[in-house]
Amino acid sequence: MAEKQGKLGDNWNDYANRLVKLLGWEHVGDKNMDLKGSDGEEYGVDSILKYKVAGKETLQTVLLESKRYAQFSIKNTTLPKWIKRLKEKMDGLRNSEELLKEFPELNDCSQTNLGIIMLWVHDGDENYLNGTYQRHLENTIISTGARAGSYSRIMVLDNRRIVQLCAMVDSLNTFDDYDFVYPSGIIDNVAIEKSKVLSVEYMMSNIIIARGDKRGKESSVVFYFGEITEASMTLLMSFLSKYQRIDKNKPLLVYYYDKSDAVLDVINSFKSKDDYKEILEYRKLAHYSFDSEPQTIANNE
Repeated sequence: MAEKQGKLGDNWNDYANRLVKLLGWEHVGDKNMDLKGSDGEEYGVDSILKYKVAGKETLQTVLLESKRYAQFSIKNTTLPKWIKRLKEKMDGLRNSEELLKEFPELNDCSQTNLGIIMLWVHDGDENYLNGTYQRHLENTIISTGARAGSYSRIMVLDNRRIVQLCAMVDSLNTFDDYDFVYPSGIIDNVAIEKSKVLSVEYMMSNIIIARGDKRGKESSVVFYFGEITEASMTLLMSFLSKYQRIDKNKPLLVYYYDKSDAVLDVINSFKSKDDYKEILEYRKLAHYSFDSEPQTIANNE
């Protein structure tokens, strides 16, 4: 049983890496490595990744921890323990000469100040994730121990966001070409940037702006993971207008995840508005079961 669980855990580490690689991140070194920190201690690391940050020259270094657990194994102390241990690894490797010697490409990257826990609850369902697990998450205090001249961020992704990102990847792959779009106002007012790389901030956001080409025709694309209401759609359109993502000469495709009964009424209301009726199209994202890992990453060699 332990051997099987270990194999499933290794598989999930592979799947988690595939997901972020599909989003433009690059893998560094091997998986499941023991690396020596600046304190002389060895730290077990599932994966190291790097990605280009929009508007910046320095690449972001990421420590990725992949967790595949059952509901009963996740207690109210589990997340704090994972986060505490990940922070220790980030601190230990932050100024490690051994790390830079083994992976010279990290010399062009930030210090190890970003950690991600990618959690797949293999017997989880929406009731558990939105109930018991969400309470565990909300009651978790993340103390990243700010130090002079440095800071750390640790983020947790679970089934809910993972399947949404997989659905987004599958939708993007219906285009001949696509980019994520970073408006100047959200990347320190530098020029607008288009990139194949999804930042961690976008990864955690309910709004992701993109563009897609299909048979030579360009569309403005938005992925929206929040609740669809009259108020939220009004705010979304205001946001897109502010950052000049509404073009009367281009289709505006809004991919949404909300599956509530009221969605169609709101969609029909907005599609009929004079400002949008010629360009606005809503498309529902695929919903993947939590019973097994999404085929987007499980079958993507």
